[in-house]
Amino acid sequence: MTYNDVVCGKGKTTSALVGNQRYQVWIDLHREQFAKSFSEEGRRNIAISIVNAVISANPIGRFLSLDIHSGLWYDVGFDRAVSITYENLLAESGMMHCSSPNKTASVKRTFASKAA
Repeated sequence: MTYNDVVCGKGKTTSALVGNQRYQVWIDLHREQFAKSFSEEGRRNIAISIVNAVISANPIGRFLSLDIHSGLWYDVGFDRAVSITYENLLAESGMMHCSSPNKTASVKRTFASKAA
């Protein structure tokens, strides 16, 4: 695990991680632009740009989740990272009533608290 990784989870433990704090800053920086976007494609492109910022860091950042059965961390993959980021942007911009690109219920998947 590197300091550029974004760890899925809630609470003080994950919000204290540098990668999660950077991720929250990117969410905060793009929240207004996301809310003003008229198209789902435009909003999705904003989410993609945030994911690309994480994975293009040096060292490479990943979106990690803990497998509770094996106890091992795994990369959730690009598409899931975009969906998670989209959902976070929906929640942070107050647009929870909108549907996410994968048409699942929009439940905020928190990576970090408001700390940045």
